[in-house]
Amino acid sequence: MRSHTKPLVIIGVVLVALIAIRLIVTRINQPSDQEQIQTALQESIEASREGRPGGVMDLLSANLRVNDIQAGATNQVRQFIRNSKPDVHLANKQAIVTGDEARIVSPVDLDLDYLGVKKQVHIDEATLVFHREDAREWLVIPTKKWRLSEVRVPDTFLGQFLY
Repeated sequence: MRSHTKPLVIIGVVLVALIAIRLIVTRINQPSDQEQIQTALQESIEASREGRPGGVMDLLSANLRVNDIQAGATNQVRQFIRNSKPDVHLANKQAIVTGDEARIVSPVDLDLDYLGVKKQVHIDEATLVFHREDAREWLVIPTKKWRLSEVRVPDTFLGQFLY
């Protein structure tokens, strides 16, 4: 019996070493905060355009707020993305990073299918606030990830959009 356990131990040690090396290389070659935010933003815009809420939901904080109002249940956000397939165009995608917070202030053009009606909306200035939050890599490895935690738009936009 003992002759079978030695190869298993060696295989286990090699796997752990490979995972450790992979993690070290990933941490060393980690993109800048700006690149991480840009990548996450681009992936979420593409996912929302296609009506795939999964990629967008990964970017959104569980505490997402719009103009100091809690954004609502996760299922409502998923359903909105799936149904309206919003296409978001930011004129400025450059984030100003301060510690664990980043802000993008930009005019926004939004194309969506809202309740069966195609709408094009222009927002002169929207502020997207990101926070670096706890996340998991490979389901078990603790890491930090930039997530959209707040959106600020003029109140007139919300009134136009909701009514």
